[in-house]
Amino acid sequence: MKITKNELQQIIKEELLREMSSFNMAEDVIELLGSKYNIMEEDVPTMLMAMAQSLEDKPKSPAASAADMERYESDYRDPPRKPLKGKSGKPLSGAEMDKLARDI
Repeated sequence: MKITKNELQQIIKEELLREMSSFNMAEDVIELLGSKYNIMEEDVPTMLMAMAQSLEDKPKSPAASAADMERYESDYRDPPRKPLKGKSGKPLSGAEMDKLARDI
């Protein structure tokens, strides 16, 4: 079977486009992890490797792995913070924080 130069160019072009689309998907994943879970770009490979390892370990119960992942995600999403304080110097209550959020 012979292949023409134009056919070869078309095949190469299609393969390059397929490879580039996988690169674009990787960028989308990095962007999603950063925006949704506040994971820094340099931490993405480590986090993905940890996820892959946890999937390979096949935990005994799905609930246990979900709890582990929630703890892991929580570390990135909810970094420890000092409580906001009001004029009196005491930490604000949930109701006071809600009022502040509405006033903004």
